[in-house]
Amino acid sequence: VETFNNDSINDLMDVLLKAKLNTENNNSHLLPGLELTDDYLLMTVADIFGAGVETTATVLKWSILYLLHYPEVQQKIHDELEKVLSFNRYPLLKDRQHLPYLEATISEVLRIQPVAPLLIPHEALEDTSIGEYIIPKGTHVIINLWSIHHDEKEWDKPKEFNPGRFLDEDGNRIYSPSPSYFPFGAGIRVCLGEALAKMELFLFLAWTLQRFTLSVPEGHVLPEPVGKFGVVLQAPEFKVKVTLREAWKEK
Repeated sequence: VETFNNDSINDLMDVLLKAKLNTENNNSHLLPGLELTDDYLLMTVADIFGAGVETTATVLKWSILYLLHYPEVQQKIHDELEKVLSFNRYPLLKDRQHLPYLEATISEVLRIQPVAPLLIPHEALEDTSIGEYIIPKGTHVIINLWSIHHDEKEWDKPKEFNPGRFLDEDGNRIYSPSPSYFPFGAGIRVCLGEALAKMELFLFLAWTLQRFTLSVPEGHVLPEPVGKFGVVLQAPEFKVKVTLREAWKEK
């Protein structure tokens, strides 16, 4: 609030404060429950941090843990990055379409360890049904994404970490090899940050793996990839050794 300038709107907080002040200055009479209270502003910002920061950071932790468990996957990503980018420049978003194995690895992490295993609770707005099941208006609906992503009827060996399931025979990217894949939800209530999250995950992992090799520190035991339930599905604590790749030592 102290740094707010009505003539210089730089972020979401500025937008919310401007709307709140405009409403108060114009003495607008909003319907009960629609006022822009301090609690509303604080909870909105908390939602942004919780949904847009904690989730992406958690997926990155899971990604690194699986790369440590599967060094052959990391090597394939290194090879792909070297083939497409060499060491002449850093990765850009436009490179996503040319790095299918890295994209497939991210997709597999999102499948095997969905950051929100039960997604976000929803409420039925009207009487409806799914198959033989009747869902009355007002019913709270919770989707068990974990079960869907590990359904043996939909996925071949779902407990195995296999980025190849998101590639066709020619090594091209498959967005969804099964209709039972929606780590960001589905429909009109799909996660608003899906596009941003995918960009962040790609850029962070592409930049990191182009420049560094990730390994398990000597004397350290790598934990099994078993999550801990909380606000999101947290990865177990682990240590990682980050080593500059030989090609970058010469630069």
